[in-house]
This record gives sequence, C-alpha cells and structure tokens, in this order.
Amino acid sequence: MCFHLDAAEQGATKNAHFVRSELRHLSNWGTGESHSMSAAVRVVSNLVPDKVTVVQIHGIKADGSDAPPLLRIVVNFGDLVAVIKTTSSGDRNEKITLLKGVVSRPVKIDVSVQSQQLKISINGEEKVSRDLSFWKFMNYFKAGCYPQATQGTADVMLSKLTAR
Repeated sequence: MCFHLDAAEQGATKNAHFVRSELRHLSNWGTGESHSMSAAVRVVSNLVPDKVTVVQIHGIKADGSDAPPLLRIVVNFGDLVAVIKTTSSGDRNEKITLLKGVVSRPVKIDVSVQSQQLKISINGEEKVSRDLSFWKFMNYFKAGCYPQATQGTADVMLSKLTAR
C-alpha cells in the first residue's frame, strides 16, 4: 500500500494543520491493556521541511474528541524518530532517534503497549521501553502519511501492517 501526498494540497481535518492520509485502527484502548502494531515501512520524502509521521498512538477523550497523540513515529530529516508524550496533559515530549538514515530503506516498526509499558522495536531491536502509568486517555493506532510540511511530496509505502 502506498500513501502519496503533495504537502501543498489544500484541506485538513479539524485540529490538523497539514494534509494527511491515514488508516485508523477502530478499537479504542487503555494503556493497562495489551495492544500492538507492526509495520514494514519505506519512506521517500521530498518535503520542505523533511518531516512525515508514519505511525501513531493517538489519544481520545471519553467524549470522543481528540486528545494528544501519545506517540508519533516520524521520519525527520532522514532519521526515524519517536516523539513520546511525558506528561498526562500531553504538553511535553521526549524525542528519541530510533534509526539514522532511513529514507528509501525498508524499516520494520513494532510498537506494543502492555500493562502500562510502551515498547518500540526497530528491525527486531528494542529501542524504547517507557512507563505509561501517567497517561489518562484512551488510545488508537494510526498509520499512513502525515507530512509536517507545506512543500514537496512524500510516499509512505507499507508492505505489512497489523494491529491488535
């Protein structure tokens, strides 16, 4: 599956500043449950600036409105980076470089949440393990192409995608 976007296209959903094309996993879940997503991804980016989100754990409030994304995995100037919320209000992030030089290279991303623990593995190697006991929102997985740019194009190719 290939998501192709021209960042200069018009149109964004509420609470978004940029165009996007994504798949949303339907079930909402809490961090005390067990859920995972696995994606084999290849990104070709000609964005200015060169930033595109490919995988997310997005928060959702009890009334169905958007909460902050707990996790965004981003290709940021050629490197794969995790942006993880560190406060229950979602006002602070921790940024972790997961893998350098990923543009045009296939990468396997595994994200799991179990018993309030977040784990991220890249190409089979665990890169992140974080406590999520502070996170108060329900969540859902998303995968796709979400440029954080207004110029250029991006292709996000998924050769495998599973969520449970």
